Amino acid sequence: MYYICKPSTQEWKLLPNPNTSYKTVKVALVVLKSNPLRFKIIRLSKGDPPHSRYLGPGNYLCEIFYSETNAWRQANIISLYENVSFVVNCLPVNASGLLYLLTTNNQVLVLNYNGEESYPRFELPEQDLNLLACLELKEEKMEGDTQIDGKIVQTFHKNFGQVQNILDQNRLLINEINQNHESKIPNNLNRNVGLIRELNNNIRRVVDLYADLSTSFTKSADASSEGDSSGYKRSRPIYIGPRRFFNY
Repeated sequence: MYYICKPSTQEWKLLPNPNTSYKTVKVALVVLKSNPLRFKIIRLSKGDPPHSRYLGPGNYLCEIFYSETNAWRQANIISLYENVSFVVNCLPVNASGLLYLLTTNNQVLVLNYNGEESYPRFELPEQDLNLLACLELKEEKMEGDTQIDGKIVQTFHKNFGQVQNILDQNRLLINEINQNHESKIPNNLNRNVGLIRELNNNIRRVVDLYADLSTSFTKSADASSEGDSSGYKRSRPIYIGPRRFFNY
């Protein structure tokens, strides 16, 4: 059962059910127009036995709900290798009219709003910097001829600690929202409006914290450039290790 909520007016509407024979694996909401409201919901689902035999191993049914018709329609069948699935806690990314979904074999699948694959699947690039590893550096740590700015390390400690706390809060919020949704109790559904608003505020806070980190890097790079022009020895870069891919 799906509901669409508008937090600013606390309005919500019950939507018709998609194919209930299959279990939802991924779902994404795409707002096409705000006034009047036009949106699509893209749903990927997979059947458990005995329904799985109709789709076949590794196949996912793509369905699309369009607000203007108030109905679901079947789009394409998305096929993955049998031992590959979509990463469970990684939400679809909506950017520039496309949806990006991460699979367990580290590939990105790109869908348009009609449920069609728009580009060949591609792997994530090599990640050569683990910012979290900087948390283990000591203030003004010296390694060879390289010096790490203590203020930047302090910023890492502060901001990444806050980000981790916010992500933990978001996991709890998402669990509560899902439980309220599954309960189908009107009071719980109304409560979800406030929980979704809190979740959105937390996401904005995470964006602000990462912006602070970006500013710190920029200032550090500018200071390093000034050191070069003043005749001071420039610090060589440190390779810290591969970065992890984080989901929440």
